[in-house]
Amino acid sequence: MNAKPTKIAHRGLWRPNDIENTIQAFENAVNNKQKTHGIEVDLRELDTGELVIFHDDNLTRLTGKNLPLTSQSIKTPLKNNHVTRYIPTLEDFLKWLQTINHNQFIINIEFKHIKQSSVITVVKKVQEMQKNLTVFYSSFNQIIIETLIKETTAQIGFLLKTIEETNYLNNIDKNRIFVVTVEHNQETHHIIEIIKNNGLECGVYFSTLSDYTQTISKYLKNSKIDYIFNEETL
Repeated sequence: MNAKPTKIAHRGLWRPNDIENTIQAFENAVNNKQKTHGIEVDLRELDTGELVIFHDDNLTRLTGKNLPLTSQSIKTPLKNNHVTRYIPTLEDFLKWLQTINHNQFIINIEFKHIKQSSVITVVKKVQEMQKNLTVFYSSFNQIIIETLIKETTAQIGFLLKTIEETNYLNNIDKNRIFVVTVEHNQETHHIIEIIKNNGLECGVYFSTLSDYTQTISKYLKNSKIDYIFNEETL
């Protein structure tokens, strides 16, 4: 078990001035290797079959425009008051991965909307890179998790929101589970106890630094949190 929790940059290291799920946000995390040990990225499939690194199913939140996510709209620049970025495709992301020389860096690919056949293709493409990186795959979609278990040898990041969902842990080969992650909420401390009682590594996503400060003081001293997912430098 880690003496200190491993810190994963959620959608890259982008707060306060950059933009999530962009190559620069990922590069920021790599360059911050003293404090950041990996990244989480969101992978989504368009209706045309193209695979892109993007969280939402439309561009509204990041552009202010009511645009569906299509092969044309993904070319729309993402802007804030500081920078202009672009949505990377899977190929852009894999090309960037080839540049990483930090061989202990962790890559968490979270599958959003994606066909089962594409899940298998993505895992194979990453494996074919033969990079000495730690890669695991996660999803809130149980069908995707089952596909990963049955059709690949990949390590899995299990995502939980409620105590009831911890029952899924009873039906999975625990050797396939890299980490079980829960979003910080009122049930977090109960879910952490269940995860640790199952002998599994535990991750917690903190949306704010105040959430992190309040929770970590209670659980870190007992080494119950193994991974922290956050968008900022902690």
